[in-house]
Amino acid sequence: MATHSSLACEPAADDSFGPVIDACARSFDLTLLFEQSILSATPTTIFLLLSLWRIWKLRISSHKTKHSWMSIVKPIAALALIVCQITLLALYTRSNTIKTRFSISTTVLSLSAAMAILPLSYLEHTRSVRPSTLLTTYLAFSIMLEVPQIRTIYLIPGQLDLAAAFSTAMVVKAALLLFESWNKRVLLESQYCSLATEATSGIFSRSLFLWMNSLFLKGFARVISFDDLGPVDSKLDSARLHQVFCAEWKLQDHNVKWPLLRTSWRALRWSILSPVPPRLCYGGFLFAQPFLINRATAYLSSSSGTIEDDIGYGLIAAAGFVYLGIAVSTALYKHQLYRHITIVRGSLVSVIYSQSLSMKRLPDDPSAAVTLMSTDVDRICQSLIGWVSVVPLIVVLFSAVVDSKVTLSIGGRVALWTDAVQQRISLTANVLSSMKSVKMLGLVRPMHVILQNERLRELRLQSKFRWSTLWLNTLGNVPTALTAAVTFITYAIKAHLQGSTNLDASQAFTSLALISLVTTPASELLTAFPFTAACLGCLRRIQEYLMQPRYTDRRVFTTGMDGSFAEKANRVSNSDTIIARIFHISIPALVGSGPLIQDLDVTIHRNTLTMILGPSGSGKSTLLKAILGEVNYSGSISIATTRIAYCPQSPWLFTGTVQQNICGLGVERIDNIWYQSVLYASALHDDLLTLPLGDQTRIEGQAASLSGGQKQRIALARALYQQPRLLLLDDILSTLDLQTETQIIKNLLDPNGLLRNSKTAIVLVTHTRRYEALADNVIIFDESGNSTQCSHISPLEDRIVSMISEKPETLVLPTDAATSKQDLCSNKVVQEDHSSAVSLQLDGDTADYFYYFRTMKWQRVLFFFLLVAIQTVCYYMSQVVLQWWTADHGLEETKWMSIYIILAVGNAVFYGCIVWAMFLNIVPESAAKLHKVLLDTVMDAPYSFLAKTDAGIILNRFSQDMTLIESQLPTGIMCTTIYLFWTIGSLALISTGSVWMALTIPAVFIAVFFLQRVYLRTSRRLRLIELELRSPTYSHFMETLKGLLCIRTLDWEKQFTNAMIAKLDASQVPFYLLYCAQRWLQLVLDLIVAALAIVVMTLAVKLRSSTDPGSLGLSLNNILSFNETLSLLLQFWTQLEVSLGAITRTREFSKEVPRESNPPFPSQPSPEWPDRGGIEIRNLKVQYTEAKAALSNINMSIRPGEKIALCGRAGSGKTSLLSAILRLLEPSHGCILIDGIDISSVSHETVRGRLLTIPQDPFLLQRNARFNLDPLSHYSDAQVVAVLSKVSIWPLLEKRGGLNASISSDHLSHGQKQLFSLARAILRKDVTEIGGEKESRGRVLLLDGATSSVDADTHALMQRIVKDEFPTHTMLIVEHRLDTILDCDRVAVLDAGRLVDFDSPATLLSRDSAFSALYNAREREAL
Repeated sequence: MATHSSLACEPAADDSFGPVIDACARSFDLTLLFEQSILSATPTTIFLLLSLWRIWKLRISSHKTKHSWMSIVKPIAALALIVCQITLLALYTRSNTIKTRFSISTTVLSLSAAMAILPLSYLEHTRSVRPSTLLTTYLAFSIMLEVPQIRTIYLIPGQLDLAAAFSTAMVVKAALLLFESWNKRVLLESQYCSLATEATSGIFSRSLFLWMNSLFLKGFARVISFDDLGPVDSKLDSARLHQVFCAEWKLQDHNVKWPLLRTSWRALRWSILSPVPPRLCYGGFLFAQPFLINRATAYLSSSSGTIEDDIGYGLIAAAGFVYLGIAVSTALYKHQLYRHITIVRGSLVSVIYSQSLSMKRLPDDPSAAVTLMSTDVDRICQSLIGWVSVVPLIVVLFSAVVDSKVTLSIGGRVALWTDAVQQRISLTANVLSSMKSVKMLGLVRPMHVILQNERLRELRLQSKFRWSTLWLNTLGNVPTALTAAVTFITYAIKAHLQGSTNLDASQAFTSLALISLVTTPASELLTAFPFTAACLGCLRRIQEYLMQPRYTDRRVFTTGMDGSFAEKANRVSNSDTIIARIFHISIPALVGSGPLIQDLDVTIHRNTLTMILGPSGSGKSTLLKAILGEVNYSGSISIATTRIAYCPQSPWLFTGTVQQNICGLGVERIDNIWYQSVLYASALHDDLLTLPLGDQTRIEGQAASLSGGQKQRIALARALYQQPRLLLLDDILSTLDLQTETQIIKNLLDPNGLLRNSKTAIVLVTHTRRYEALADNVIIFDESGNSTQCSHISPLEDRIVSMISEKPETLVLPTDAATSKQDLCSNKVVQEDHSSAVSLQLDGDTADYFYYFRTMKWQRVLFFFLLVAIQTVCYYMSQVVLQWWTADHGLEETKWMSIYIILAVGNAVFYGCIVWAMFLNIVPESAAKLHKVLLDTVMDAPYSFLAKTDAGIILNRFSQDMTLIESQLPTGIMCTTIYLFWTIGSLALISTGSVWMALTIPAVFIAVFFLQRVYLRTSRRLRLIELELRSPTYSHFMETLKGLLCIRTLDWEKQFTNAMIAKLDASQVPFYLLYCAQRWLQLVLDLIVAALAIVVMTLAVKLRSSTDPGSLGLSLNNILSFNETLSLLLQFWTQLEVSLGAITRTREFSKEVPRESNPPFPSQPSPEWPDRGGIEIRNLKVQYTEAKAALSNINMSIRPGEKIALCGRAGSGKTSLLSAILRLLEPSHGCILIDGIDISSVSHETVRGRLLTIPQDPFLLQRNARFNLDPLSHYSDAQVVAVLSKVSIWPLLEKRGGLNASISSDHLSHGQKQLFSLARAILRKDVTEIGGEKESRGRVLLLDGATSSVDADTHALMQRIVKDEFPTHTMLIVEHRLDTILDCDRVAVLDAGRLVDFDSPATLLSRDSAFSALYNAREREAL
């Protein structure tokens, strides 16, 4: 009877919407109408609409795959599906088949979808590089949503044929889904095989990060390198991002509030919105958990029965659905978030670089821009993590109000901290770029002290910011810690007053789950406040930089000059064509009131030489910059050509080959004939022969192992290669020896010379009048900005012939092309980061942990772990107390409430104590010590290492690695420790859900252990590779800013931008893949948690009689948070291991970098040493490499007080000899004695500190005058002013602010910088009281071409000062000027590292010697 009633009820019940069917038909099922209309028709309709759009889009695409077996299998499967759908339609037309009013229409829609699959599958297979997202998504959802319908049909009696047809269709769909999901990479045409793995992966592979598995397998098997990573998605291409962002920034109104944020929204809005859909799905799955807990605890409290058993199975399925949904949606939304972070990084770095190229004023401090693109951009990227929506509660609002008060102070503190970081990085960059001068001047220890003090100051300012973050983290934990306690206590008081029911397990743990879901994002939001404030501060700094005035060219370019000027240009002959007209221009002084140049009127003709003379600081170099449009001026400058080249006084080289430095980056085709002509004209052929790869030898940007003359000639060759019509040369002859100088002048200005043949107009700034007779026009400046001009009437070729007609083809000085130059093999950039990375083990080295913890006091570390243990007990015991409270049924509520609130307050307080112990107690100490280790390593490194290593690579350690050590590394240690303790606590409480759950805990630990082994091997390498690839980006940035004037003049902005983007793209690959690896890890962990949830629910259902509802609620509540706890544990463990790469790099750097070889027991010379200044050099041999000697068999005896001039060609060994005396180069044979003491027995610091040196390149920091002269404040202001007055610099500085006047590249001319260096030597020559002890400077003065780049008046002034201030000092002078050489007691002529002459000038001139040949050549030059 019951069966008959059920059969009668079935059709009517299934033809209603339901969704749950009436109990008279079936139990625990949905109606057939609901399944057909909602679960089948809706997704099918959506698919049909989208398939038409997709087919229309693919019809115009090109073929991308080869013919294969897939081309046959897919159409067959699609046809089989059509047959199945036709069969279903036929079955529904039979009268005995159960059907609803939607059955026929739904089946017709499914048949239409199957028919649409056939052409769509073909087009997707042949014209798409990845499996079809639309097809695979539809087929997957269709299979899942049809499972309830198939189950329903199987439950209805007499519908076996229909059920079999549905099952067959599902099997065919599953097969088609398998074929459509198959990766097509091996089937792609050759031009598409280089695409990123992610770009060719299907929706399932991208959602489950299966495409990362191949990388993890490589990383587990071996040490991966950058070449193993492959490319990333083209949507992350920095060139495209740069173009879009720059276009939006140009359109943005900069007067509105936060223009950079507005630009970011417009340029990146779709990237910003991409995490929203999966985040909404994640929120839905997340808030389904309390309902699942409530239903599960209620289920355990109900009686057994058939329907209850079905509900139990439903709960198991629901648990799997909810937690699998959480796993996948979390992975997807975080993946989109980190893709956006990668896009933001690429956009901001590229736009900062673009702004740097177009700034109106050249930056005084290039490292400021580097700080923006590194530290500031990294902080912005970190702060983008964790943006969530929250539901406000009373406790949350209270915390937010207090939080906001603290946050107000964060912006200013972050700005102060960031400025301190920038100041330290700037100072470090200046020191690193001038390490040769620092060592020569004996300033290693002072610079060490100053840099370490800058680090300590930075950490003090950081501590102020950390106090704010301490309060914010503590307040951010208040909602999590106190909300549940306040809620339950309030409920208990209300229940007691109203006499209502007490708190039971279902209410307690369902409420606890809801509270956790609300307070966790609230806590995250509150703790994100400091990151938000820091982000806005960094954005403001970048915004201010981007809003600086852009370069605008005031010059007038015209092919035929306007007015009478044009008429004149057209009337004159070809040789007299006007190239440039400078009409009454005046240039204001950079600092001060009077003009630097006033009312200058100059006409520059084609095929002429205009020479500019004048004292140091008179505006000669500034005039060239005005012609280039780089300085402000009044008047007008008209130029008849855009082919202008500029060669600065201080040669600029960038990291690349010699050929790239001459011809440019990315030049596809070299004009080889012209290129060889340029090399010959620049006298570079012999130098290139000494290089192992010729002009393909790679040199690093500092080019420290090149001589000054070699650098200058490469810069000259670059200018010549551009085939300019107007060539501006800024004192390029100052660093050249006479032979090379004469050869270049002849090659360029001979009647058949390079520039004569090309009829180039030349403007030459020079300090010497040696070639004044060659000039068509001479402009002479005085110190007041006035100028006088004179012109020569005779043709230029006549004047050249008269000067060089008697000159022999070669000078007497012997040279050997194979041995005359310094060894330049070391110019190849040392890839120290890569080599050190190769030496790393596959797994994290425990030595790194010990190395790091040794920088901390063990008492502080122990105290930290104790605080974490106490906080964990308070956090998890509160949940156990809640279970006991609900089981007590209100008998001892006062006791439980007291214990519960004490534990909650303890949780909040001790969490704050943990943050204090780490960031305010441990971090400042360890960060300072590790910076000191790095500083010691660099300062004690030999100059040979520093010369071969790119300064950007070392600077990366002081910037990026120190940032990791002070922020991410301690955060990783703190959070890893906390979440490790929390994981143990969560597993303990999860196991209370069933006694059998305890058996899963070892399995979880084993799974996590092997998981981290696989993960960490790859993630550590990715982080190390990313750190390595940041260095070229930093170096390129700094090189660009230093050579900005040359880049603009040569119109190289595009090629340097392309090079920067290429380097940025390379660094983006490991940066992005590391984030993808983290998402892979989180997905696997979430899947483990989902498995735990299913196991807990299954055990609770199957062991229902032995499971306590309170225990299940406690277990499920901890599962609710366990996935996040476990994920955060591995995430921060990974951050710890990855950030530990900075420790690895520091440890290996300090271990592998060689130290300057001090004797084991260095002798301590008397405080007055060297008090006489006698120097003995015996059989000295110095080698750069085993095959190449810098100095060979040098024997010299220098009496106290003698002045020795060192002469010779560039690369002959002059500077090498001074370097050997200063112990920058260690002898391989022989010795050097000063006052009878072998300097190899004395420490480097003592030798350099006792000798006075004036290097060729002045060493100045971006600080004030007093700091540059006396960085450690050993001298009084009066003493400093006195020496500045002696060198005639004080009047200039006094106008600019006195001792507080800023010293930078723009504030002093090159000659004034040399006078400043001379002032430093005068200040340091006297005995000084330092730290209670007297420090003496010996009577030895070394001048390394200190006067080579100054004008005659400045040169005479410096010579007079040297005579007056150092009358009894022994002097070794590298000099090219004959008057200075003749004034010396003896002359040493070096060639190819050998001493060829050594005697008094008179003696050498009286016989046939190399020096007499040099002198006679110079005399003929002067005639």
